[in-house]
Amino acid sequence: MKCCYVLLALLLMCGVGLRSGSAEEEKVRRAREYDFNIMYRGKRPIPRDQMIPLTEDGVRSYGGDKNITVIDTTVERLPGCFQLLCDGDVTLDNVTVLEAGDFSYDLSSGDKKGLTNSTVTNYTKARLILNERVRNCVLKSVGPVEDHGKQNTIIKIEPETTADRKRVDRDRSEIKAVVKDERIVVTVGGKLFTCYKFGKEQKYPYFWPVNGPVSGKSITTETSQPYPHHHSLFFGCDRVNGGNYWQDVNERGQIVSQGPKLVKSSGDSVVFTETCLWRQPGKEPVIRDTRRITITAPGAKVRIIDFAVTLEPLVDIQILKNNHSLFSARVVPQLSVKSGGTLINAQGLTGEKGTWGVASPWCDYSGTRDGVTEGIAILQHPGNRWYPAKWFTRDYGFFSPTPMYWLEGNRLDIGKGEKLTLNYRVVVHAGDAKEADIKGAFESYRKTK
Repeated sequence: MKCCYVLLALLLMCGVGLRSGSAEEEKVRRAREYDFNIMYRGKRPIPRDQMIPLTEDGVRSYGGDKNITVIDTTVERLPGCFQLLCDGDVTLDNVTVLEAGDFSYDLSSGDKKGLTNSTVTNYTKARLILNERVRNCVLKSVGPVEDHGKQNTIIKIEPETTADRKRVDRDRSEIKAVVKDERIVVTVGGKLFTCYKFGKEQKYPYFWPVNGPVSGKSITTETSQPYPHHHSLFFGCDRVNGGNYWQDVNERGQIVSQGPKLVKSSGDSVVFTETCLWRQPGKEPVIRDTRRITITAPGAKVRIIDFAVTLEPLVDIQILKNNHSLFSARVVPQLSVKSGGTLINAQGLTGEKGTWGVASPWCDYSGTRDGVTEGIAILQHPGNRWYPAKWFTRDYGFFSPTPMYWLEGNRLDIGKGEKLTLNYRVVVHAGDAKEADIKGAFESYRKTK
């Protein structure tokens, strides 16, 4: 077919005419209308007034492919934009087609499993083709729909204006935060991302869930065996003036929120602050910490939590060597190394064996669950004391930059009023550490103040 089109192009350039009303003439008309700029095998451009579309589609898959997902993609000025032929589910998320020459979507599925219970929106005037294996779907389309499937619902919609598209894009990315039932609930594009839980009966405040940007399922666990006192994403410390601000026994110590305050509740980020008191029942607090938390969503596949905390001793403080300290995360068992997940640090070392006790700017934990790969990284800011701290890691899903296990003299003394500020960035992402470019994310973070 390609050779035929190239021959046709050569004939056009030689002044050979086409029969009126022929398929070839229609293709030339379409090419002129959409001003395609397509190269042909002769290694030089076809003149603009004589262009024809070749057979290439913008995104094409072939029979035998499984579970195709197309996310955040725009295809413009091609003869066929999406031709998806597969033996599994087809998912289109935030896909836009502009000026398709022939068709925008050909959702033809393979022999085993068709496209079912899905919604596809076509904002162009291009034709939407559905084959017999497209069933029980909702098709919203500006252009005509050629439906060969079964029990599909066709809804005619009006073309979107530029203002409409900008509004939709803004709504999809807008971050909002509200205070509800001792939680700060954070959504991105109307979907839950995380909750910051600060109830006064808790051991300490923590984030849960911390939902993946693709799956919408929490990457972290609120509690799991072993060590159910690891609550998702949190900050604490053991052996502080004899108190335990880590494990679930409030009598030994508790980090008590004084009530967070929303500084910015919506837009391209949300910001809140919080003051916490470290105390044991019936005793005066030994530490006051102040926190500033900023949450952003720079892309459809990434969420960022910036966590800044300043510890202010209210009395002289002594922290003894321990492996339960500071900023930490615990992933769900399905994403752990024990379940086939990947724990990797900045040096490329992997697993508990490779990362435990190694100083590194960052570590990332990722894995695949229900066919979706997602992960979470903790980045240490270069301005932190002990940077880069050594990591305490476990194959069952725990990881933390933990300087208190490698203290000089096995103890740390901090005088009353001597403030200690620490900054961390959490990157919640689709894909593994390489796909999410955690190395690049750290390079960006290290440049911040």
